[in-house]
Amino acid sequence: MVMTSVLRGLGLGTSVLLLAGCTSDSGAAAEPPATKPKQESRAAGSAVDEERYSKQVAEVLGTGIAQLDDSFVESGSERVSDGIHTYSTLSPGGSYAVVVVCAGKGKVDLSLGSRPPVRQTLPCDGAPVTHRIEHAPGTLQIDATGVPGSAGMVAWRISTIDG
Repeated sequence: MVMTSVLRGLGLGTSVLLLAGCTSDSGAAAEPPATKPKQESRAAGSAVDEERYSKQVAEVLGTGIAQLDDSFVESGSERVSDGIHTYSTLSPGGSYAVVVVCAGKGKVDLSLGSRPPVRQTLPCDGAPVTHRIEHAPGTLQIDATGVPGSAGMVAWRISTIDG
């Protein structure tokens, strides 16, 4: 009661009491905002990893400007979390090599819409996997979806095969 009288005398009255009551009677301590810097540092670490994995898959597939040759048709890369979901236009009946590589951690489920269809789970270990497509359809669907908990970069390259 003495405190209430002093507070009213100062013109602070009930507002301070309610504020004090809300913070002291809640029973739960507020969490410090210390997790934000950690999240930012993780995001920065992810960007470094992403750049490293991007370079790794480009080197494996030979998709640098100086490395492209006449057999090159198409290539691309995506984050494992985004996956590959593309339709590539090919010359119907042609022969192609589709090389897919994943660098990072975990695995991706690969699906090529060729005849016969290809379904394979690839580790994100940086090792390329090649599939030969004979009598190609006019459009080839390529899908690669990260298995939960996977991270990194997944990339593909399509090249023509002579003969």
